[in-house]
Amino acid sequence: MKQYKSVLSDDFADFLYSYAISQVMGKNPDAPNMSTNYSWDPSFRKNNSIVFCITLNEKLNNKVKEALVNNNIFDKKYFDYVDVKLNIWTKNSYIPSHSDGSYHKAVTIYLNREWTYDDGGIFNWLDKKDGHWKVIVPEFNYAVVNDSGETHATTPVLTEDKLRVTIQCFVSEKDNE
Repeated sequence: MKQYKSVLSDDFADFLYSYAISQVMGKNPDAPNMSTNYSWDPSFRKNNSIVFCITLNEKLNNKVKEALVNNNIFDKKYFDYVDVKLNIWTKNSYIPSHSDGSYHKAVTIYLNREWTYDDGGIFNWLDKKDGHWKVIVPEFNYAVVNDSGETHATTPVLTEDKLRVTIQCFVSEKDNE
């Protein structure tokens, strides 16, 4: 599991956070393509609460991918094989244990300026090297990259006072060619 600090400019990360919150609150006339975790594989839904998933417009989508290229998270030649979503996690939403088997790489970028362990939504992964579970408390503009198929999960979001906002990027197997 690789980790990167300051993947996006702070201004862009703040913009994406505000954009996400305004979408959920119905205050943005942009009306993006929004879905929920109910479109996910049923094994990811289990007893989950709602996760709002926003497909960014082309300009924002490309800006996120350019930041990932600039941070050497993937090569520009794979630009068209990256799926980017802005996810908004509500209380009791989480991701059960899985390994992203159908993707070559998965990237999570945290957008909340303030988040604590007690807020939940903690990233966990099973380290292949030592066989122990490790944790990452979401930190503003911090990216976690799973490029080795490690099993991972998140704990449920515990707070009602704030929504957990992330960018999720999946690089398809085509980037293996």
